[in-house]
Amino acid sequence: MHDSGMNVVIAGAGIGGLTLAAALQKEGVAVRVVERAKKLEPVGAGLVVQINAMRALAHYGFVDPVLASGVSLDETLRRDWQGRVLTKGSLTPFVQKYGQRMLCAQRARLHEALRGLLAPDTLQLGRGVTKYVESADGVSVTLDDGETLKADLLVGCDGLRS
Repeated sequence: MHDSGMNVVIAGAGIGGLTLAAALQKEGVAVRVVERAKKLEPVGAGLVVQINAMRALAHYGFVDPVLASGVSLDETLRRDWQGRVLTKGSLTPFVQKYGQRMLCAQRARLHEALRGLLAPDTLQLGRGVTKYVESADGVSVTLDDGETLKADLLVGCDGLRS
């Protein structure tokens, strides 16, 4: 990893925010993730990480911890309302073509795997963004405790209730 000299604040510690933070850190960017929740609770159910997303994760060397958070899929099934199989398809041709597998994971386990990719002290809980001001020098980010952070870039990854 090299030091890019860039400083980024990410508002939100969901799957998108954590993935972005880990990828930026791999590129040598100083990253701080601020999350308004005081504690990260397991929320959501299962989700599927598509092959194109797995390819992006592979670019940064994140595939192994992400795969460990779930189960890779070998086939797809489409069922009717009574559970009868309507169609069945193998994912093998896609794995062979794109070099990655599709993953089914419990959201909380995937979230924890992504959190484990971050450098220590990257994630700051209980700190929400209340205001930001852009300038020629970057952005000033005001947090709900009154602290102002200076950054080159602010990325909003704070989800549905932002």
